[in-house]
Amino acid sequence: MLAVLFSIGDARCGLDSAVVERIVPALPLSAVAGGPVAFAGTFTYHGVSVPVVDLVRLAAGRATQPHLSSRIILTRHADGGGQSRLIGLLAERVTEVRPFVGPTPHNSPDAYRVVTLPELVPPEFFAQLPNAEAAPAS
Repeated sequence: MLAVLFSIGDARCGLDSAVVERIVPALPLSAVAGGPVAFAGTFTYHGVSVPVVDLVRLAAGRATQPHLSSRIILTRHADGGGQSRLIGLLAERVTEVRPFVGPTPHNSPDAYRVVTLPELVPPEFFAQLPNAEAAPAS
């Protein structure tokens, strides 16, 4: 498995690259009224309005910092009705894709924890996102 590495605060995480559709720069987002606190806004990707979740705000209570390595990780969320939609995950230090070879010691500078989308964003959070158009399944 290849893992896309990123940071949420001081925690280093890896997301299976198989669930990542694309990684884009941290673009300016359109503000949308309503939604949960960690909802950062939307942007248009290939004609679809994509909601973006600020992972740092969701987990650490502060906004993602606008570093050169801050990125939006595009992935798909499947709802209970079999529909799939694009979701953007705004994260810091999105720096590399690395093979996952097993857990590393916590004190290692290369240590990271592999996470899943439901671990990053609780499923009930998605239902609270406003103005998210359904994207055709690929």
